Amino acid sequence: LGTYSSSKIIEIQEANPPIIAIQSNNEIHLLNIEGVPFGEIRLPFNEVEDIFIENTVSGKTLVGFIDGLENNVYLYETDGQLVTKKGLEGQKKLSIHSSNKGYRITTIVDQFIIQYFEN
Repeated sequence: LGTYSSSKIIEIQEANPPIIAIQSNNEIHLLNIEGVPFGEIRLPFNEVEDIFIENTVSGKTLVGFIDGLENNVYLYETDGQLVTKKGLEGQKKLSIHSSNKGYRITTIVDQFIIQYFEN
């Protein structure tokens, strides 16, 4: 963690392959289990309420975030490219499921569970 200023571990995905997500200000650094970085995402916010990492059926890794202040969901590829083109409202928890048809993004809005479908 000494490599990244003001950093903290925000997620450790224990699936295969394991992924460690470290937040340093508005940047998210993705590392493999050996600590080698393989992705970096610059966020338009620094209050990450939740993060979800999904290895897609096509072999890509998607990383979803909830902005804790604006209550919006953002979905990125590991190279920092934004996947979601429209604003998605979400709070507290996030889950992403990929299939051949696209992505199902599940989150909470107020006391309701909401699902978005992206191609």
